[in-house]
Amino acid sequence: MPRTSVKGQVLADLVAEFAESPLEKEGEEQNIDRKSIGMVYVDGAANQRGSGVGLVAISPEKITIEKFLRLGFSATNNEAKYEALLVGMDIVQKMGRTTVEVFSDSRLVVGQVNGELEARDLRMQVYLSQVRHLQSEFKSFILQQIPRNRNTYANSLATLATFSAQSLLQIILVEDLCKPTDLKREKAQIHQVRARPNWMDLIVLFLKDNILPEKKVEANKVRRKAPHFLLSEDQKLYKRSFSRPYLLCIHPDVVEPLLKELHEGIYGCHMGGRSLSHKALTQGYWWPNMQNGAREYVKKCD
Repeated sequence: MPRTSVKGQVLADLVAEFAESPLEKEGEEQNIDRKSIGMVYVDGAANQRGSGVGLVAISPEKITIEKFLRLGFSATNNEAKYEALLVGMDIVQKMGRTTVEVFSDSRLVVGQVNGELEARDLRMQVYLSQVRHLQSEFKSFILQQIPRNRNTYANSLATLATFSAQSLLQIILVEDLCKPTDLKREKAQIHQVRARPNWMDLIVLFLKDNILPEKKVEANKVRRKAPHFLLSEDQKLYKRSFSRPYLLCIHPDVVEPLLKELHEGIYGCHMGGRSLSHKALTQGYWWPNMQNGAREYVKKCD
C-alpha cells in the first residue's frame, strides 16, 4: 500500500475519534433545554361575581406551584385569560427558566400570540404587546392551545378566585381519608376550653386594645411579635405566613389533645415528631416550639 494512503487513513481515524458527533451534540442541547424548561397551565374566568386567573406551574424537578388571583378591576373573559398568561410567564421567569411551554384553552389568546389571528380590539392589542415584551426575554417560548378538559385544574383555580371574598381568611386544606370515620369515637374538643393565662394574652391585648405591658422589655417583645399575628373578628388569633394560609394559634392546654388526635385518632398514622408537627401545620394550627413539643409527645407515646 502506498505511504500516502496510509497517512490519509491515519488522519481520517484521528479526525473521527476526536470529532463531536452531531447526535451527541444535539442530545446535549436537548438536555440543556430540558433542564431550563418550565411548563405552565393557565386560565382566566369572568362572571357576575368578578374575575380571576388560575395557573399551575410545573418545574423540571416536578415542583408544582398552584396559584389563583382575584382581579381587582373589571375584566372580560378574554382579558382575564391574557392576565393569566402574563402572570404565568412572569412566574416562570422568576423561577429562572429560559425556556417555557404554556398551555391555554383560549383559541383567541393562543391564535393572536402565535400570529394566526389578528388583534383588532385595542385592549387585546395592549395585552398582546405585553406578551411580546415578556416573550423576548425567553430563549424559547411555546404557547399551545389544549382542550378545556385538559385544563380543568387551572380553570377550577380561576373560577375559585371569582368566588373568594376579600375579607375571608383563605385556608384550603386537602386531605386523604384512609379509612371510614369511627362515629363512636369521642372527638377531641380543641376550641371549647376555659383558657388559663398563656403566651397569646399579651399579643391579643395589644392587637385588640393597643395595651402593652408596663415593663419596657416585655413591651418591646410584644411590639416585635404582633405584626406576625392577626386577630379575627371572633377574637381568634392567627399566625401570619407568606408561604402558607394563616394558622390558628393553639392554647397550651389544647396542644396535647390535638397531637393525640393527629397521632392516634381517625387520621393518625403513628408518625415521628417532625412529621407530626408538619401534620398539625397542614391542618391549620400553630403554637410556639411545635417540633419540640411533637417530638416529646411521640417519645411519651412510644
